[in-house]
Amino acid sequence: MDSDRTRAGHRTAFPSWNGCKRRNDTKFTAEFMCLQSDIFIPFTKTWCKIIPWILLTLGIFLTVTYRYAQIPPRTIEVVGKFPPKFLERGALQNGTVFDNSSIFELEPQDFIPNLKNPCWWKSTDKRQLRCLPYFYLIGMPKCGTTDLYRRLISHPSVISSKKEPHWWTRLRYKDRHGVGVPFERYVNTFSLPSNVIRQALVGKQRLNRYNLANQIITVDASASTMWDNVGWERRPGNDPSKSEPDIIVAHRIRHIQPNAKFIAIFRDPVERLYSDFLFFGKDGLSPDLFHKYVVQAIGIFKKCTEHLSLRSCAYDSKFNMDDLPVRLRVGLYHIYVKDWFSVFPKKQMLFLQLDNYHQNLRGNIEKIFKFLNLLPLHEDQMKIIIKQDIHNTRKESTVKLGDMWNKTRQMLRQFYAPHNRELAQLLNNDAYLSWDAQHPSIVE
Repeated sequence: MDSDRTRAGHRTAFPSWNGCKRRNDTKFTAEFMCLQSDIFIPFTKTWCKIIPWILLTLGIFLTVTYRYAQIPPRTIEVVGKFPPKFLERGALQNGTVFDNSSIFELEPQDFIPNLKNPCWWKSTDKRQLRCLPYFYLIGMPKCGTTDLYRRLISHPSVISSKKEPHWWTRLRYKDRHGVGVPFERYVNTFSLPSNVIRQALVGKQRLNRYNLANQIITVDASASTMWDNVGWERRPGNDPSKSEPDIIVAHRIRHIQPNAKFIAIFRDPVERLYSDFLFFGKDGLSPDLFHKYVVQAIGIFKKCTEHLSLRSCAYDSKFNMDDLPVRLRVGLYHIYVKDWFSVFPKKQMLFLQLDNYHQNLRGNIEKIFKFLNLLPLHEDQMKIIIKQDIHNTRKESTVKLGDMWNKTRQMLRQFYAPHNRELAQLLNNDAYLSWDAQHPSIVE
């Protein structure tokens, strides 16, 4: 009777109760689960069809909002894309400290799409943006790189923390304490521009955030990048039994940044060498000492080329400053240009001549801005950049020493003249022949 009354009560609550098959469990919840009324069944079937579409629409909306708002920043997952040889999987993304000699075992990073400067969100810190340089000022030392760097970072879109990290050529192998600097610390060099780009990405002006972020780039202006491969015999990918390297710095950068851009500025190698000697030399500097070093260096280099190729001698570590205080090989520009052309497309490289750079400063600066896809500046901003004093000029103490001897200059002209011709031919620019134009007997 009680169970009948209970069911009767249910019929009152649910008028279309007829047709429900009784189960052994007479509890209300059990009977409710078997409810098959004429009203409830169509109602349930309708919602079963509608709910998945609602969830799908909501999922798409949240996905799109999440992607473009970049809050919280997303990480880019790379799954099964690279072969097992990449031992340091995800090292760029999570900031792993890895063996600096294994750059080719570092899994290449997928940078944030549609962002001009190469950046990524650090996977171990969802709010930290990490960036590498958009372009490199790769050389050459004592060729006006400091002056060019100072003018470039005067553009509001070029932000830099440090001019010359020298990580790719030196610090990744050994710092002043004899310990290699990890890649994570190199990336930390660009924390300032990374933070500026991040603020542009997650700022309040979301409609313009990519426009703002895409105007910001950073630079590594290490003047050693183009030519310095000291110790190449000990680097992975090279055969120590050979006399010259198969793998140079350019290959390592390409592995991480195949789309990077590069700028190099060249100076008359004779004047460059003397400036280099005065800048890096120690006490007792004099034109006499410079002449002795030049005679010694040219003699050693010529002896080297009697047994080895010119390229082998250009990369020979014994011509390092520690062993010989004049870096004769740095002025063999065509050797390094040819090597970089074998690694990167020419369209990613821009070469300047120091004399022309000063004579047509505005035109060269505008050409560089165009090469870097930077927004043109207002006239007032451009005037500020052009009217800056020349940076890193010769010290007063070395000015008093005077110029190099004429016989030293003549000796160096004879040494560098054929290499200048090679450079002019390689770059299809006769301006590089002007260095020897005042000595026609040498260049004939």
